[in-house]
Amino acid sequence: MASDNNPDKPAIARVQGEMLTHCAQQGDRFAILDSTPGASVDDVIEQCKQLVIGHEEPLNGALYYPWLITSGAANPVPPCGHVAGIYRRCDARTGVFKAPANEQIVGVLDLETQIDAAIQDQLNPKRVNCLRAFPGRGIRVWGPCVGGPRLGGPPVGGADGPPDKGIPDDAASGRSRDGLDPLDGSLL
Repeated sequence: MASDNNPDKPAIARVQGEMLTHCAQQGDRFAILDSTPGASVDDVIEQCKQLVIGHEEPLNGALYYPWLITSGAANPVPPCGHVAGIYRRCDARTGVFKAPANEQIVGVLDLETQIDAAIQDQLNPKRVNCLRAFPGRGIRVWGPCVGGPRLGGPPVGGADGPPDKGIPDDAASGRSRDGLDPLDGSLL
């Protein structure tokens, strides 16, 4: 039997694979997928690699990492519920064409695993969507990917990786790699 400390990874992979299959068959659905609890960077890269086996591209899904620490839960919680809320907030505020990039995650105190630029540089090419903490700016969805190769395809707003307009990923500068203002999402 699986527990929080020992998740049933094959069962998780089967369910997530079925979700991707369902989204592909329906054509109008998108799976918001969680990394496994307690996953390391290598674990989530392997999880993402396994998810695409047997699926045609583009995939209608995105994998988010890491899990979240909230005041209302004794243990870290999966990010999908918070991320789904961000999708909804973006859709209502701006429209469905706006990616959930650079959006603050409300109600979260911390991340199960801290992600920095070096870790994100490992994960984004593998199409893993990172959640990052920025002092003074909160915890944010940073560099999301959806559709195409390896789980999800081109990142939202770019063709082969996180959009990079030559703007440094520097929290102190108030700029992000995706060229969006970190406070309101407008182009810099």
